[in-house]
Amino acid sequence: MSTAAALSPRIVRVKETMRGRLAGRRDACLRRRTETRAWYQARGIGELAALTARWLRGEMLWTPNGHVGGPDPETLPLVDVLAGLNLAGILTETSQPGERAVLHGRPWRQRAYVTAFVADPKPARALAAQAAKAGLIVRAYRPGRRVDENGERDAVDVTTWEGHGVMTGTGDRISPRAVRRIFPGCDRQAVREVATAWQITLIDPQWGRNTVLWPFLTRFLKSPQAAPAFHPSIGESCQEMAPRCGGYVATVSRAAAMLSGVPCPAGIPTVEGKAGVWPSHMACAPWVTHHPVACRSYHAPLGLGEEIHA
Repeated sequence: MSTAAALSPRIVRVKETMRGRLAGRRDACLRRRTETRAWYQARGIGELAALTARWLRGEMLWTPNGHVGGPDPETLPLVDVLAGLNLAGILTETSQPGERAVLHGRPWRQRAYVTAFVADPKPARALAAQAAKAGLIVRAYRPGRRVDENGERDAVDVTTWEGHGVMTGTGDRISPRAVRRIFPGCDRQAVREVATAWQITLIDPQWGRNTVLWPFLTRFLKSPQAAPAFHPSIGESCQEMAPRCGGYVATVSRAAAMLSGVPCPAGIPTVEGKAGVWPSHMACAPWVTHHPVACRSYHAPLGLGEEIHA
């Protein structure tokens, strides 16, 4: 067998490997471009929260602040409750589980906590009040306020490492400039909604514990004060979905259209997150996302584009 003949299968394998790598890079670039466009076109805090839920669940890999590849391993056990908060319109910013460990021979301690933005003051107040009753440390900042409801403004230590002191503190106010750094390149109005929302931080006072904060949040999501998280099946009409969605309205999301890769059919307008209005087309499809908005009553049946009067 000649040398050329012997090398031929190896050359073929190398070429196939190169093609596979190039295809993988091309797909990764396309996915990042699509996801970036979805974040940049989100038109409000609700759509940012919906995209955050998708990222938490591994349906997206990229976030505007550069966190690539999904949540950290320590966050994976918390994905369901964090995604539920976002689908209920509570935009989570940072979180961590409680933990006690030894790192390089020295004790490492974490308190469980979550920080979130809440646009609607009613669930924000309910969340803060119920968390305080549950024995959690609460930092609740009204829009524009530099001190919380109890007159506090200092951060709370949530991560310490013996010999190195405090590693992480949280619970202080997040400035509008810091909010813009969290969502660089995103729609100005959406970022403005985040910056002018209530800021809620809930912290477990006991180091290493995970049996208070996360069960509390799970219960809160099931309470009347929180909007229900629901997931209509593809092809289910809005009328069929409405009786079990808790009286909340479905809206068409431009971000969902971008992520699905399927544009809305020509000639069908979309309703961008407007409370109290049905989508202009009633059949649910891959480019339609349903998330709670601020409508507290439901009158059915409705015609296309009819308004709901609270």
